[in-house]
Amino acid sequence: MIDQQTGKQVGDKLVTDNNGQIVKKDLPAGDYQIKQVSVTDGYILNPNSQTVKISKENSTVTAKFVNDLKPVTPEPVKGQLTIINHEKGQPSKLIAGSKFELVDQSTGQQVAENLVTDKNGQIVQSNLPVGDYQLNQVSVPVGYVLNTETQAVKISKETPKVTMEFTNDVKPETPEPIKGQLTIINHETNQPTKLIANSEFELIDQSTGKQVGNK
Repeated sequence: MIDQQTGKQVGDKLVTDNNGQIVKKDLPAGDYQIKQVSVTDGYILNPNSQTVKISKENSTVTAKFVNDLKPVTPEPVKGQLTIINHEKGQPSKLIAGSKFELVDQSTGQQVAENLVTDKNGQIVQSNLPVGDYQLNQVSVPVGYVLNTETQAVKISKETPKVTMEFTNDVKPETPEPIKGQLTIINHETNQPTKLIANSEFELIDQSTGKQVGNK
């Protein structure tokens, strides 16, 4: 509180009590300026000063100051993404060791690293900010075909927890090549018992036109 005649502060710091009041007694008659210089956390400082006049006719004066509440900044919504990976058509055959990539569509940046399904074929990624993401499978264990589909993921205040499902076809097994045996018998005409040694033959693969094997 400032004495307007002298420009000096009157008394020590004036701090409101538990009832939100300050009672300053024994003030000489005169004009004073009151200004709020600080306020309790959670309120906005009132920048407006008030002038009060103490006089013989008006020796008891009341000044009221009001403060607005500070707006509360809400905690940012954090979401959770669960990825489930299993064999196509077999929900109980979960696939461990599949690797995924999660990309924030607004920045094009990859979110988190080492997104690999656990022994239950799952990944749980928490603390995801609200937004739109793209989810891709980048590798899969031996025996499965990579799923190249890109799935869109949306984390929002209304749906903070999202579950995405990826399935993989079983890679068809490559059959063992059939191996056969050819026996060539060479004998004199009409004399099957008179076998002929040292005859030379060539064997041609008709699909390639190339000779098979040595002499």
